[in-house]
Amino acid sequence: IYRVLLKILKKFVCEEKIILNAIAQGNLHDLSIKTSIEKFNEYSENNNLNIYINLNLITSLNSTANVDNFGFMIETLLRNKKNKYDLYYFDYTYTPILGFYLLDLNDRIPNNLLKIFNSNVLLNECSIEDKLVGLPGYYAYSLFYSNEILLNKYNKTIPKTWNELVNTSKYILEQEKKLNNTDLIAYNGLFNDDEEGICSLYEFIYSCRESVNSPFPDLRSETAIKSLELIKYIKNEIASGIDILSI
Repeated sequence: IYRVLLKILKKFVCEEKIILNAIAQGNLHDLSIKTSIEKFNEYSENNNLNIYINLNLITSLNSTANVDNFGFMIETLLRNKKNKYDLYYFDYTYTPILGFYLLDLNDRIPNNLLKIFNSNVLLNECSIEDKLVGLPGYYAYSLFYSNEILLNKYNKTIPKTWNELVNTSKYILEQEKKLNNTDLIAYNGLFNDDEEGICSLYEFIYSCRESVNSPFPDLRSETAIKSLELIKYIKNEIASGIDILSI
């Protein structure tokens, strides 16, 4: 996104410094936005662009707002037409809510710059109908770790399906229980009450789509319903409520 921003703002190089105010929510473990803006400001200074982005980063150190409160705060600012910020960073799940208040970038960014981004991402995550209201700043990925020590111990391979996960986990749990090892957590789905829990839920539903190339299932579809039933099945078979909801 900063490559595009640089190309656009280079046209506005002037003697007086342009200050853009931005707001974002982050956590102490992920400072991607802060780091990117610092790099932009450094590049701008080194190349005499006279453009500076002032970031208001909302974290647990300076605010008690969670992801829902942050989205509500941004909507309130936009609805009341407060011109306090020029750039807004928000999770793409808020695009349908916040997008109605934002500019249509289709009319403001040349097509050759938009081609830098994945067209499916722009269409499905950054647009409302035919209106492009944002650009992807960065992506965060969840990783599924396996305990290779235990897998090798019992000559098991890394599970590739949820059923394989259940069967492998049940076997290892039973074998370890015979050795008085009852502290194992077979599956931690990261379904907590924070933004991570929402992302985990969406990722799980997406993993249950019909095929690799299938789009994200409609939340009212049979596929989505079965995926939620599968979560309950996994919880009952190999994970307690505490394990599956913990961080």
